[in-house]
Formats: sequence, structure tokens, C-alpha cells
Amino acid sequence: MDASLPHHEHLKELREEISLIMHANLADILSDANVNKKDAMAALSKSLISKLASIFVVLETCMDATSPLARPGAESLIAVELRSWVAAEAQADCSVFGIMQASSITSLVEKMVEESSLRPDPTNGEQPSAAAKLVNEVNGATVLNGVNEHV
Repeated sequence: MDASLPHHEHLKELREEISLIMHANLADILSDANVNKKDAMAALSKSLISKLASIFVVLETCMDATSPLARPGAESLIAVELRSWVAAEAQADCSVFGIMQASSITSLVEKMVEESSLRPDPTNGEQPSAAAKLVNEVNGATVLNGVNEHV
């Protein structure tokens, strides 16, 4: 970011960069060897929180990633829907029981990233995708609890 820009212009640039990351294909991010586990978890967490917010018809900022799914009212039908969503979006096989018993959204996301068949084998030397390059370029911008924060 250019230091000569007014503060609101810096925020505008940061929002645009974060928007590009958020709209990057989740599968591309998860499958890229150059995206570390923390960044993969941040991308999946943002997507999962967005999905949960739409299910519960609340703002994403109302979702707390440290809360268990049972707390915001998840029941078995919602867990089944999330299981199908995770299988399609992250290619992770999570049980309905595992989703409902997760101690927090964050712990569920960690398990999903670990279970994702999209995560590359670090020994195969794959080249980074455009999405991973963008994630790495915007170093310092993270998504926590559904809120964009600049670290």
C-alpha cells in the first residue's frame, strides 16, 4: 500500500484485496502446496462461517468461530447439510456426529482441512495457483470469526 494515500484509500485497497481472496476458489486454495495450513483454515473458516450465517439467517459477524456448532442451534439436519457442503467444497469426509460434536467451528475447520483430499502432498513439488499467490501477496490480512482484520 502506498503511504501517501489517505487512510480511507488504504482501507479501500485492503478491502479489494481481501475480496479477491474471499472470492478465490476454495478448492484452488486448499489444493495449493504453497498455501500453509493456517491460510487454508482461514479460507475454509470464512466459507464455513458464511454458509452457517446463511443457514441461520444471521450476519457473518454474529458467528463466533470459538463456539461449538450446537451452540448456535445446529441440529442433525443442518449437520447433514454441512457434511454435504464440506464434501463438495473441501472434498473432506466428516461424519455428522463429528460435525455436531466439534468443540468449536475452528476445531471443525482444522479437522476438515486435515481430512481434505485436496490438500497436496508436500513432497510432490506442485506449482502455486493464482489464488495461493494472491493469499501470499496479501500477507497480514486474515479472516477471524467472520471479521476481516489486518494484522
